[in-house]
Amino acid sequence: MRQPSPLLSRFLGAIASLLWLCAVAGAGYGAGGLFASAHPSVRTASALRSGATETLEAQAIATLAEDPEAVIAEADRITTDFRRGGAAFGGWCGLICLFLLGAAARSPVRTEYEIDRKVCVSCARCFASCPQEILFRKQRSARGETQR
Repeated sequence: MRQPSPLLSRFLGAIASLLWLCAVAGAGYGAGGLFASAHPSVRTASALRSGATETLEAQAIATLAEDPEAVIAEADRITTDFRRGGAAFGGWCGLICLFLLGAAARSPVRTEYEIDRKVCVSCARCFASCPQEILFRKQRSARGETQR
């Protein structure tokens, strides 16, 4: 199987990253409306839109002779702000995830292994899986030597 060229791989990675950011920012934008519904002005405006006048907030607006359209306009502004903030937060979270994934993908491949003397207790459990020992055994078997 042919490996894609490095330029194509980078291009596809950039497209995938852009799609990821758009998806996460879109999810944040969608969640903004849900979070905005917890705001008292937005709840009042939704009660006014549905025609429910039994809520205390709707009765207070009617009693104070406030303009219901102004309350609805304020609720729309608050919802828009929540959506923008949700999109920005979602994009930020997506960007952080991409940076962490990129850092993990670029971890160096070790070819030389060293024993960590701080944690080694010389139990010899790692002996059979040691890359240098495996290489030594292959060379020894290629020469025809037997085990001692």
